[in-house]
Amino acid sequence: MKAAVAFALLGAAVGRSNINIVHIVVDDLRPELGAYGMQRVTPNIDKLSKEGFTFDRAYTQQAVCGPSRNSFLSGRRPDASRSWNMINHFREDHPNWTSLPGMFKKAGWDSMGSGKVYHPFLPPYWDGVKSWSDVSLPFENPCWGYGISCVPCVHTNGTEVEQVCSKDGFGPGSVKTCWCEVEALEDIQTVDHGIYLLKRAKAAGRNFYLAFGLHKPHLPWQASKKNFDIYRNWNKTTVAEHKTAPIGMPDIAFHSCDSKSPWEPIADEDAINARIAYYAATTGMDEQVGRIIAAVEEEGLTNSTAFVLHGDHGWQLGEHAEWRKNTNFELGTKVPFIVKLPDWYLGGGGHRVGGLTELVDLM
Repeated sequence: MKAAVAFALLGAAVGRSNINIVHIVVDDLRPELGAYGMQRVTPNIDKLSKEGFTFDRAYTQQAVCGPSRNSFLSGRRPDASRSWNMINHFREDHPNWTSLPGMFKKAGWDSMGSGKVYHPFLPPYWDGVKSWSDVSLPFENPCWGYGISCVPCVHTNGTEVEQVCSKDGFGPGSVKTCWCEVEALEDIQTVDHGIYLLKRAKAAGRNFYLAFGLHKPHLPWQASKKNFDIYRNWNKTTVAEHKTAPIGMPDIAFHSCDSKSPWEPIADEDAINARIAYYAATTGMDEQVGRIIAAVEEEGLTNSTAFVLHGDHGWQLGEHAEWRKNTNFELGTKVPFIVKLPDWYLGGGGHRVGGLTELVDLM
């Protein structure tokens, strides 16, 4: 089954004069959220789920940031976009395609974005005028020069500072050490700027499509001590059930393992610490989603705004010795996907969609 609700949303939105769309794209987010039956502290995403449609079998077209975003933001599969890696982008072969943000711009809306919506440089300048209205240019993605994070991820031991992710501390590095109790400043700045654009569009009385690209839980895993302590005190974090690669797995199916080989997993203590860090970063990201929801409510736009939230691809947390994305395994490609519509549209929410859904169907 295709993403029929998403199609209905976009079709209805373009045809109406009183609806806006907030599109939240989250980096490296697997469907390990309260909304998906997991004991995770994600109350704001859970709120969207309870009031909307939650897709239980949603998948990206490729488990790599650049190609995935080139796919769902152009409405084409990688074989058509010609983007399979972190080098090429769809504009090279298809300069005249209409992107998802560009579709709303052509319809006369304010097409606006903040943060990691497209992957840096893919296309160049975040696709510039082809995707975004003048009000959103130059496009702002905080700390994109580092490409990883605004603040170095370090561990402190007394007065000594240890760079844990790379020689400069920005990462990404080994999952055994690439985490720290440092707030993810880039997502705070992304939401700050997005809320500014939201208020500006409201003041101008214009319909808008507004995309937020949230970076966490991308490596390095950064979050406040408060959020780390939630899961440290929880004492229920476990290691993967299957910690080594499948027997007979072809080499091409595997990417990297953060250990000597796919059949020698990292130590359980390191795995648990890494999982705690991922969960803490996810909870920190959810707090930023809460700020977005609150801003829509404060501006009196709740009954005229639809939300679309999803990951760009999945993530592996030690399953089959994998600790990243870049595979075609279930956990590498499966994503959370939630659509929350205004109450007047389709009679409220709290619905589960069990049919197969692909992010390419957003457009």
